[in-house]
Amino acid sequence: MRTEVYKNIWYMSKKSVAYAKSAEEGSSDSVVFGCFPPDPLACDRNTFAVAKGSRQHNYVMICPRYFEKTSTNYQEAFKAWVDRRNDIVVGGAVLLHEMLHLRTVVGWDWHATDLGISADEDVTLVDFQKIKNADNYAMFAMEVKTNPKRAKLQVDMTSSKAKSKMARKLLGMRI
Repeated sequence: MRTEVYKNIWYMSKKSVAYAKSAEEGSSDSVVFGCFPPDPLACDRNTFAVAKGSRQHNYVMICPRYFEKTSTNYQEAFKAWVDRRNDIVVGGAVLLHEMLHLRTVVGWDWHATDLGISADEDVTLVDFQKIKNADNYAMFAMEVKTNPKRAKLQVDMTSSKAKSKMARKLLGMRI
């Protein structure tokens, strides 16, 4: 994830500019973030943001709910995750989630969709769905941040256990 997702997002952030006139002003190697006139179909009352991408441009439309319901208290969110596996929605996780929808940013292999719409649903997905669900990556990022010792564990490359096979699959290796 670090090499295929994070580095691509980091590279794009180095070329940031402060202002874009419209969502279409971006290019295939940039993303415009904005509070464009909200699309009532896209920005319903349950939606934080919407990513749209094409070969010509990418943008993330920030919906009113993002400003109303996301937390900026990361320490509280980290504690809730460690103590109770409670997912407090933080702004950074929403933006990571949306970036995973943009194929020109993360590539075809790492592109994710919305298969689950809550942490409770996300954990019940079958393995091949989990690796294509944007929320699971946001939860993974939270787990890595809050549990660094566990995050450093290595994948058993010889085990036939399902979790080892899944880890190797995520790493792009033969199972």
